[in-house]
Amino acid sequence: MAASSGANLATRFLDNVKSLQGVPYVWGGESRAGVDCSGLVQLAAREAGINIPRTTSAQWAALQHISASEAQPGDLVYFVGADPPSPGHVGVVDGTGHWSMIDAPTTGQTVHQQAFSVPGVGDMRVVGFARLPGVHGGATLAASATPAGGGGLFSLFMPPQALAFFDDATQFVNSAMWIMNPENWLRIMAGAVAVLFAVAGLGFLLKAA
Repeated sequence: MAASSGANLATRFLDNVKSLQGVPYVWGGESRAGVDCSGLVQLAAREAGINIPRTTSAQWAALQHISASEAQPGDLVYFVGADPPSPGHVGVVDGTGHWSMIDAPTTGQTVHQQAFSVPGVGDMRVVGFARLPGVHGGATLAASATPAGGGGLFSLFMPPQALAFFDDATQFVNSAMWIMNPENWLRIMAGAVAVLFAVAGLGFLLKAA
């Protein structure tokens, strides 16, 4: 019965994650209006009745760690960030063998499915896998876990949004790189010019009328 219950909980959690596909990435977001990577996991877990910490590092510290060979759909995969070995990104495993996950990647993208590799390289190098409490028989949270947020000493004086910033530093760097990319600036400028022409055209038509 326990195994069946754990499988059902995993299905509920994974269904919640899948239902969030298409939601935009919002740094510090933790609602269906927008989520970041750890916010996606916490929101889907909360909707399944599972209470876990908010940030990637706090989740990783609190949850049961499992091996890659033990990972099943509904388990979590954590990747390095800007300050290893603390994880900076998390996704929800939805396929094993040919690994795939659902995650909230970075600013300008939405929650979606993508492939990953083990052990991975660069920012996508896998730190490890973890299992939610009650999912596939997952253990309860570590006694020191703080579901409302985490981050050790910093959590005493920093809000969860600030902790999420440091825990999701990889996403911040990716966003900064996107902004600094000249091609993206060209797209922004082209869009601005198009808007100006549209406004000018509308003004001309109104004037002519």
